[in-house]
Amino acid sequence: MRQGTELNIRYFMFLSLGIERTYTPANSQDGRYQRLLEPRESIVCRRNILALASILVLAGGAGVNPQDLSVLGVKVSEGRGVFAFGVAVILAHLYWYAMRLQHLIDDGKIPPGSIHIPGGAREPGKAGEHFFLERKSADLWANRISVFLTLLSWVFVVLWIYGLDV
Repeated sequence: MRQGTELNIRYFMFLSLGIERTYTPANSQDGRYQRLLEPRESIVCRRNILALASILVLAGGAGVNPQDLSVLGVKVSEGRGVFAFGVAVILAHLYWYAMRLQHLIDDGKIPPGSIHIPGGAREPGKAGEHFFLERKSADLWANRISVFLTLLSWVFVVLWIYGLDV
């Protein structure tokens, strides 16, 4: 894989999923970091991702069938209804991840004075190509948990679609 493609994938993973602590471009030579602050809208998207994934993981872990679930007052039927429910869940997650990425790109902030050298003193400066982006610890763990729960909920959705017992 070309280096530019790998950087684009890492940048996408850093912003959309947020599972890496830092994003370090290949052309960066020093160890300066800037703290990336997630905008409120991005946090709302993550909350929606966590809520939907948590409900599905709880239902799947409890052995609930999708026919027992009510989505906005609509009961899911066998076969095609379960498939439509599963596709809707996966599309909703993808939508929220895409919106999260857009909010981070458009509204993500790097506060003034947040530049620091690991193990050293903070110093003022501006964002530039020789600085790495660093994610706050709380955001990092919340993002990792939301990705894990999303993937686990998709496992339950696939099991439900294929009619396998959970």
